[in-house]
Amino acid sequence: LNELLHTDDEFYKEHLVLQLLQGLPHEDATNSKVNSYNLKQIETAKQYILCNFENQITIADIAASVYLSPFHFCRLFKKVTATTPYSYMLVIRLAQAKKLLQQGETVTNTAYKAGFQSLDNFTHYFSQYIGISPSQFRNHGLTKLPFSA
Repeated sequence: LNELLHTDDEFYKEHLVLQLLQGLPHEDATNSKVNSYNLKQIETAKQYILCNFENQITIADIAASVYLSPFHFCRLFKKVTATTPYSYMLVIRLAQAKKLLQQGETVTNTAYKAGFQSLDNFTHYFSQYIGISPSQFRNHGLTKLPFSA
């Protein structure tokens, strides 16, 4: 709850609320089977994310693109991909950031071109997942790191 109150990232806020809702008791949907239509919906959602990650899209936007409620979409996405939509988009944004930094783009421009809402948010996630700061990555031209996206 503290994270929810102290973040400016709307997509992350939405992700946190949906995570909280998933913890509430509900009819058991975990036994439902994933059919070929569901798989196609998730592939379509992944394509939507790939085409729009630079924009400030929400989970509701992605869910609407495949005609699902945000709650059902998140459950189905995690069931099919073993990750959350937020984590999936974060990996895509970080992969794009790595490419931009390797091409010599400034850290600030990279943050916004990769779809992050703030430089602080970008620096936090980049450092957490990549292991060094974006400026260190850019300045040292490090291309072989444990993180690959």
